[in-house]
Amino acid sequence: MSYMGRPKVTDEEYQRWLDEMRPFLMQGYSLNSAIERAGLNGHRTSMYEKYAQKDWFSDKIDYFQGLVGELANNIAYKVIANTHAKLIQNPNYVLSKEEVRIITLVATKHRSSQPFFVTRTEVAQTKHKDFGGINEVPQINYIVPNEA
Repeated sequence: MSYMGRPKVTDEEYQRWLDEMRPFLMQGYSLNSAIERAGLNGHRTSMYEKYAQKDWFSDKIDYFQGLVGELANNIAYKVIANTHAKLIQNPNYVLSKEEVRIITLVATKHRSSQPFFVTRTEVAQTKHKDFGGINEVPQINYIVPNEA
């Protein structure tokens, strides 16, 4: 009796595909874009099914996609650390516009700054059933101005 359906994809094939997508994943591209740019469109379904298993394949994809963010954090940290060192050496040091922009960006957007700024907000995915309905409709009495 012969096997029906597509043949099983080996881990070696997944690793080869991952190697082909790696440059794009490291640039922060989505899995979909990396598949397309690597010319692996014919294997898209197999890769998404493997990614959904949350095993070594998805771990490596997530790791590669996160590298660009880690590099950006590292650069921002070095700029802030260098600026801090300049301010310690010379309290009258005037910050450049670029230094101010980077410090402002980190202060307002970075997770490490969250406890210090109450204006930070994040968007969370929720289900409609998690919210209660409107219990009562408020009654509004409109006052129409007198026409003269």
